[in-house]
Amino acid sequence: MVSKPPLDDQQSQPQQWDGSLRDPLVSHVEQGRSSAPERGPSARGVRNKGRIVYMRMPRLHGGELQKSIAELTYQSYIATLEERVRQLESEKAEWINRHGGAEISGRLAKRPRLATSPQSTPSPPPFPPASFDSGGSAAPNRPVIINEPPSYHSSLVAFDRSILPSAQHIHELLSHYFLYTNAAFPVFHIPTLQRQVDAVCFSDGPVPRNDIATVLLALAIGAASLSKISPLYTTLGSRAESLFHAAVDNAPCGPEMKRLDSLQMEVAHLIFVLYKPSCGNAWELAGSAARHATGMGLHCESEGEERTPLEQDMMRRLFWITYSIDVMTCAVTTRPPAISDHWVTTDVSDKCLANSLTSKLPSVYDDALITDTSVLSGDISPLKAASLQVYRLCRIQSEILTRLYTTKAPPPALWYDTMIGKLVQWRDTCPEGAGFANDDWQVLQYHATTSMLYRPSKAGPTPDRHATTTALTSSREVLKRSKDMYRMGLISFNWITMHTLFIQGMTYLHALVQARQNRWNLVPATVDVFLDIQACTSLMEGLAATTPGTLGLRNAFEAISEQIARYMMASSSQSWITPTPDPMIESAYPRARALDVFLTHPLAEMEEEDWDKKVDVVLCMLP
Repeated sequence: MVSKPPLDDQQSQPQQWDGSLRDPLVSHVEQGRSSAPERGPSARGVRNKGRIVYMRMPRLHGGELQKSIAELTYQSYIATLEERVRQLESEKAEWINRHGGAEISGRLAKRPRLATSPQSTPSPPPFPPASFDSGGSAAPNRPVIINEPPSYHSSLVAFDRSILPSAQHIHELLSHYFLYTNAAFPVFHIPTLQRQVDAVCFSDGPVPRNDIATVLLALAIGAASLSKISPLYTTLGSRAESLFHAAVDNAPCGPEMKRLDSLQMEVAHLIFVLYKPSCGNAWELAGSAARHATGMGLHCESEGEERTPLEQDMMRRLFWITYSIDVMTCAVTTRPPAISDHWVTTDVSDKCLANSLTSKLPSVYDDALITDTSVLSGDISPLKAASLQVYRLCRIQSEILTRLYTTKAPPPALWYDTMIGKLVQWRDTCPEGAGFANDDWQVLQYHATTSMLYRPSKAGPTPDRHATTTALTSSREVLKRSKDMYRMGLISFNWITMHTLFIQGMTYLHALVQARQNRWNLVPATVDVFLDIQACTSLMEGLAATTPGTLGLRNAFEAISEQIARYMMASSSQSWITPTPDPMIESAYPRARALDVFLTHPLAEMEEEDWDKKVDVVLCMLP
């Protein structure tokens, strides 16, 4: 290491780069020279065959002395870096001796360091993790490019396995994840996940950070998706959040992750938050994942790019999972999707499902048949078939949402017939439900989408009698089935469920008021109305307690439904029903528009005070 000369009678000049590939300021360290070059009491350093030789310099005064001090400070900075390099190399050698000796040292590749310019002294960059090459030899020296892509090899780290559940519980959580969440959102390639589980959970050595975070997220999702009636819920349900936080703490970042791996982690994070809303903001995470996917160009797959079959399939499934969750969150809030259908070049019609590879959809075959080299032939996986139906449904929902809420121009009647035809075809061709996308979920989504098609919207603010009848019937069916699924422990994604109950409840109340004011004989018995409202209110009461940010939804529905129930009761004794309504009589009664603020406009996230103001406006407009 270069020692500092006295400051009173000499200056130290920084060394200039001679064009070699190594930094001239640290070359003597890299070449194994442990001793510093000799020098006199007043010297200037120059290059001489890889060594630094010092020449006597004249005494400096004034501004020249200040400049000399600045340059000397820079030399001291370089000397400190050299000392740190030696310390790190010593620590690395000790680690190699403890974990395999010559076998590992033969495979370690040393990367050239960046040359440092004396005119600019940035802070030292973080030291890159050790990378391994396939040939077992050190990487050859090459010119350093500052903007070169970072290494994607995840560094090996020690992992405290005491935070893991028992081996039996690990298998039970992963089995539940595979059979439940994976049936709709196959975020992970199961054989790859199994190898990661073996390394993280059932070995003793250091493992890549990406493997640790992936396994912990899979376990966390498995625990978060446990039903309260499951025998595992008492033991493992409470561990979901601790596993999730451990995954976040161990997640790699920056140059340690490929972009596809980063998107996979982001989508897994989003799915966990949908199960556990207290651990994040589902709306923000869904938008971030959608932007990430489109930023990678996954929405418009280009031809001719060389990818392995496994990488290709993972890109497709991650895109469609991201797209589907984005549509789910937008459909219940009438907000614009982050991924526009006009930019998606993938067809999801029935004729494309037979050959998913050419139709740019994920493979319908079991994950065990999808490898880095080929996709083997075999039977269609029921779980994969169920996930494809989720993508098809969300494509229909996105088309309805985009057409009805981006323009005021009303669609022709033929468009409604076309959309309900697509929805009926989806329902009739759905395979047997599995896991998250079970049969009850399929029926509930059919009615929720039908209600979205016929309720008031920006393009159709005044639905006719047929549309109102259909919306009332479908929204009522959603409320009933939601109650049954809640009792069976099948309610998932509380944030989406709360918004679904609110929008379907408002659709139901709107149909009641509109039918009463227009004297349409389509309102159920008064006692049934009260039971339907009570079912929705009780469900929202239970879910709001565990879903942050949804108290405004619950309070708004309670206040508005109470006033409408009183209105229905006060007018129930009146003979207002006209079996054959007169068009002149119908036109004399204005249609209900008080609830349009919740049905035809995007539902924004509001503070409690804003909710109170909006509810007061609606209550003043109601009869």
